[in-house]
Parts: sequence; C-alpha cells; structure tokens
Amino acid sequence: MNAILNETFSVKEFKAKYWQKKPCLLRGLMPGFHDPIDEHDLAGLAQEPEVDSRIVSVDEHGHWQTTSGPFDDFDAVFTGSWTLLVQGTERYFGDVDKLLSTFDFIPYWRTDDVMISYSTMGAGVGAHVDQYDVFLIQGKGQRHWQVGKPDLQSIEFNNNGLRQVDEFEPMIDCITVCGDVLYIPPGWPHKGQTIESALTYSIGFRAPNNELLADILTEGLSNNLIENKRYTDASPDFAMHPAEITSREVDALVKQLKHAIDTAAYQHHLIVRMSEQELSPYPTEEFNLQVIIERLASTDTLNRLEGLRPLYLVSDDPQQCFAVNGEAFQCPRAYWDSLVPLLNNSVTELPNAIPSEQIKGIAKVLLPLCQAGYYWFE
Repeated sequence: MNAILNETFSVKEFKAKYWQKKPCLLRGLMPGFHDPIDEHDLAGLAQEPEVDSRIVSVDEHGHWQTTSGPFDDFDAVFTGSWTLLVQGTERYFGDVDKLLSTFDFIPYWRTDDVMISYSTMGAGVGAHVDQYDVFLIQGKGQRHWQVGKPDLQSIEFNNNGLRQVDEFEPMIDCITVCGDVLYIPPGWPHKGQTIESALTYSIGFRAPNNELLADILTEGLSNNLIENKRYTDASPDFAMHPAEITSREVDALVKQLKHAIDTAAYQHHLIVRMSEQELSPYPTEEFNLQVIIERLASTDTLNRLEGLRPLYLVSDDPQQCFAVNGEAFQCPRAYWDSLVPLLNNSVTELPNAIPSEQIKGIAKVLLPLCQAGYYWFE
C-alpha cells in the first residue's frame, strides 16, 4: 500500500503554520485510503509476547480498566466499550511501514512509531495529553474528536494506568472519517470517542528531553567514548572564605561540561544512541561479498527492514559515519553519494541505482547490514 497525500497539501505551509504550534484537522488528506491491516491482524499481533499492547475499556458508569498484553483470551477483557492498542506495528507489517514513510518530510531521528488502535462504539481512552507530536489517521469507521488549548492548570492523574486530564473547552470538535488526519502537537489536551467501530493509526514523533541527552553523555563518559576530563586549577584565585565558591570557578566547571558536549565524540555517540530502535536483527549467512555484488548488478530490489530508520550527520571525514539500530557503521567518502539513497528509502530499485565502478565498494558497506538482516534483496 502506498498512501498518497492530497495534492492540495503543502508541507511548507503545514510546517510554518501548525508543526509544534497548533493542532489542525486535515480533512481528506489521504484520499482513497485503505486500511493496511484489519482488526484480526491487530489482535493476532497483540498475542505476541514481544509486542507492546493493551486494552482500555470503560463501562456504563464511567469506570476505566487497562489490561496489558500479550492476550490469550480476548473474551475476558473485551468488556464494555473497549479499545485495543498496539505499538510499533510498522515493524511487523510492510504496508504500515510504507504508511509511516508518507510522513518522511519529518526526519527519522524524530520518528517514534505507528500505534494502531481498534475501538468499538463509545470507546476511547479519555481526555489526555501527549508529550509528542502525533498524526491521527482515520481508517475505517468514524470517531468524534475534541482538542482543547494547552492549560497549565490541568491536573494529570493516573487512572488504572491511564494519564488523563480534566475536561476542557474544545477548540476543535469534529468527526473523522476514512482518509482524514488530525494533527496534535505536544501538550494539547484531546479525546476521541468511537461512533462506529474504527481503526486509527497514530503516527508519533519523539522529542528528546535533557534527561535523555544527559544520560547519553554519562554513558559515553563511562565507556570512555568521550574524554572524561577532570577539573584543574593550577593558577587558583580562591575566595577569602572556605565555604564560598567564586563565579569564576562555577564558570570553569560549566565550561568543562560544555566542552564534553561540544566534542565530535559526543555528537557521534548521540547519533548512534538516537538510532536505537530495539529492533531484532535476523543474522543470516546467506550473504557474502560476492553475492551482494551480483545482486547489486542484477535486476533485484534492495529492501530495508520494516521500521528501520538509519541516521547520519554529514561530515568531511574520509570515512562518513552512519548509525543503524544503535550500531555505528562507516562508508568511504568516494561511495557516500551512492549510499545515501539506500539509507533514505525503504525500497531501492536495482540495477542502475549504483554506478558500476562503485558496486564493489557499496557491497562492502552493505555486507554487515545484509548479514544482520537490516537489508535484503527481493
């Protein structure tokens, strides 16, 4: 399935007016949309132990219940009005991965996953806020959505595992049908209620906080990936009183920490860590260098593992570094321009995608990626 955005949609206008600024309803953004999976596929996925799934239900008295998967007996948890939610679905369904690729105008490092929900009439998860940007794509069925303005006075509370907020005055009040997309930035309260049994696709985009960035620095220092310098004061200008620390000394300490962050080593480790997706590679002995050379020169198609999102920071180094699923790789500068399309596209049609004189060099770069199952040939 190749989802196509409405030709009237302007990425430039969307980013200027709405991205991280305010929510909007994109009516008919995906004309002719067809669900890439159905509720039976989703239920099957929720039975797998490695998959993050849950069921949220609410009864006629407004009592909420949350049950985490995997599920063996759905009858026991399908009570009241219920919603089945499954995270990371793009890893298991190629067509869902293609759906995520529709939003490639937002970079991979900001991309989280595709959560799919199937909900019955009257179901929802209550009024809540998210700490990430989300596009809510309406598949089959209809849902009633309300979105309010950010209100710092709203009190979040846990209710059977749910992070819900107080009711709010809606600024968007709409019913979504198949092909509609609702965009909601972080911190904007919203709630959806199902009118008729519906599939909804939540395309989430993450935003690292300072705690994560600091953890990455600490990990790099602990593993000697970043130089762990120690404070020195060979020419001290101590304060007159032993309990006092001078502003000059504080500035020096802050400068020391800033220096660690400003290094190329931290940037490299940051990109590697940001590429972590906890994907399970599928090691294979099928590929050796000669096999890959032959495949690249043939009429094969090179495919990227579903859900995989490589990252790189362009540099002038002789070896260009890139990261895949928390691992660092290198590509000689001479072959970099040919590798870039393979990192940015889930499918690459061969041959003629790579100059013949570069095939062997690209094959050497691809060898560990293919052996890990990150890339494979049709």
